[in-house]
Amino acid sequence: ELALLNSGTIQDRVEQFIRLNRFKGADSAEIRFLTNSGGKRLDEALRVLSARQKIIQYNKENGIFIHWEYLQKASDEILSILTDFHRDFPLKSGLIMEELRSKTVGAQNQRLFIFIINKLIQDGAVIRENELLRLKGHKVTLAGNQKKIRRDIEDIYLKGATQPPYF
Repeated sequence: ELALLNSGTIQDRVEQFIRLNRFKGADSAEIRFLTNSGGKRLDEALRVLSARQKIIQYNKENGIFIHWEYLQKASDEILSILTDFHRDFPLKSGLIMEELRSKTVGAQNQRLFIFIINKLIQDGAVIRENELLRLKGHKVTLAGNQKKIRRDIEDIYLKGATQPPYF
């Protein structure tokens, strides 16, 4: 890493500094300071790295970039948490967004988390229903004995019509 930072091209150094910031990312002012490069050279390096999808700008307001490896790790972590949640709680339709964010290590940053969730929704991996998030393939399904109990309860209510069942 140090050799690359010492003798690499401006693009190599920019990419390396962004990678070293892991899940936090780095803004263009910080990168400008760390690389000691002028505005045009830095802007060109950022443009080229963005075009190659080596870095992704997840916060356009503040110009914050994250390396694609850490974006992928954070996305994988979110998908893994949702997969585990669906396995552990198959009768729940989804996980509350803020609860999911609190369980992540890579996406503690609110803007990064929202960026990743929007990307996963756009890619079709995650479905958002109000504040609930679920994997695309997850559906609440009842086991055989649960289906029978549900039918029995429905029959009781249907037979009672407007009269609720007595305990």
